[in-house]
Amino acid sequence: MTDRIAFGLRDDATDAPLTGAVPTFVQYRDRNGNARTPPAITELGGGQYGFSPTDADEAVGVAFLVDCGAGSSPRRYSGAIHTPAAPFLAFHLEDGAGALWAGASPTVGVWADFAGNARTPPAVMAPGGTAYLFALTPSTSDLQVDVAFRVDAPAGAAPPSFTGSLEAQPWSAPSTGPLKDAAYDVVQFLNSKTAGGVVLTKGANLFIGQMRSGERTPAPAVFCLGTGGPAPEAYIGGDRSALYRPTVQVLVRGPAGDDETGGNVAREVLAWLNQRVVSGYVSWFTRDSAPAFLGTDSGQHGQWSINVECVYRATLG
Repeated sequence: MTDRIAFGLRDDATDAPLTGAVPTFVQYRDRNGNARTPPAITELGGGQYGFSPTDADEAVGVAFLVDCGAGSSPRRYSGAIHTPAAPFLAFHLEDGAGALWAGASPTVGVWADFAGNARTPPAVMAPGGTAYLFALTPSTSDLQVDVAFRVDAPAGAAPPSFTGSLEAQPWSAPSTGPLKDAAYDVVQFLNSKTAGGVVLTKGANLFIGQMRSGERTPAPAVFCLGTGGPAPEAYIGGDRSALYRPTVQVLVRGPAGDDETGGNVAREVLAWLNQRVVSGYVSWFTRDSAPAFLGTDSGQHGQWSINVECVYRATLG
């Protein structure tokens, strides 16, 4: 489920927290201007109000404008709803009398990376064809380098400019369940990968479950065993949405009497898995900076262990 959005209002006359206001959406459109059904705005208490966009709103990107009512400060509240992987900018302008702007469009004054190199700015869009609500969508390459911006309002409009930065962050949509089999997913990911010069193949030298030994067990070989993980971290809200962090112990069995090859396989398996963004997961993180050597078995096969935490979000209905 997408993050909820909260905003505070104060009484324009007394500067006290404003209760009993009835904010309403003036615009609730995707970044291309298509109207979407807005959520309800709820009074949260103490002058705070909020609403809950849907996952679909977040996925397509929504520009919104709320009218908070006469006597409220601020009178209007606007912004953008987006995933961390595809952020964009949305804002509104007003005139000197506090009415919605009806003049020229704003212009981009600065659009640069953090080394100061100018980049080609995106077009300033007006979702829904209004003269007061505007949006800018950075390119994929902009988001990869982290782009800093300043957007200048035309003369007579307020505020005079908007500044900030936009950068993509790893993200995946929450799963609707069932809970994931992280060990299976790690094996599926490693299948066909090369580690230490060895091509890992599911069912041949890559397995789910405990490490096996014996003459018929291949070496080198990799085994992925689910080991539980810390308790889920619940999201605040009325549903069963939580962050899950199952752990997988990845065990590497090296060739007999050849710890160098076994160690190389283990280190490259760790490199494949750490900070890996996989479909359906937020990210995978190894809990070790290097594989832990567990010693040798009776056949002189070296053994190494890597522990992986596989983070994902799930909403279980």
